[in-house]
Amino acid sequence: MLSPILLLACANVSDIEDGRQLNSVVTVKDWFTSAYLLPTDAGPVMIDAGYRSRNMTGALADQGVDPADVVGVLLTHGHTDHIGAVEIYTNAQLYALPDEQGILDEESSGEVVIDVPLTDGEILTIGQHSIEVIGVPGHTPGSAVFLIDGVVLMGDTALVTKDGTIEPPDEKYSEDPEEAEASLKVLAEALQSRSDEIDWIAPAHSGPTAGVDALVEFAGL
Repeated sequence: MLSPILLLACANVSDIEDGRQLNSVVTVKDWFTSAYLLPTDAGPVMIDAGYRSRNMTGALADQGVDPADVVGVLLTHGHTDHIGAVEIYTNAQLYALPDEQGILDEESSGEVVIDVPLTDGEILTIGQHSIEVIGVPGHTPGSAVFLIDGVVLMGDTALVTKDGTIEPPDEKYSEDPEEAEASLKVLAEALQSRSDEIDWIAPAHSGPTAGVDALVEFAGL
């Protein structure tokens, strides 16, 4: 995955701002990617683990969080830049859609195993927060986005460009580019009908965009 990772770092995308608060979640930047921190009554939760262990430990310390206190890591997908720092969350359960285990096996030599399998459409409750799980296969078989308190955490399902438009990742980075684009359009249609619930669309490899307009425009709706 190294070459795609480096190419993504040079993509024409909006900037990620470390520590940016999006409603209940906080952006935790690691080089050219971001994970998201969700404080809960049950303990901190991460959406994706981050790429580099030392960098993520420092970035979380800036937020007053010890990785050992994290109770759960929700994976958008299993590529290395999203699971590389998983080792620092020594007391966390790993949540993901079951179809992602194969990618996790490839990327971690079988060392990263899903503790809590998720279901497309499931509403997960952790502490005081409800987390909606939405399957978006294509980038990887078990890719997921998570809707938390008005923020749609997209993983690698989409990018926000510097001019504010939404694009899917370049097809060379996805397991099934046609399915990835189709999933993004299905997601756009579903969220269009719920636009009053959505404040932010937040990808992993770019900054966020407010509301659903850019996503709806991408889908041609």
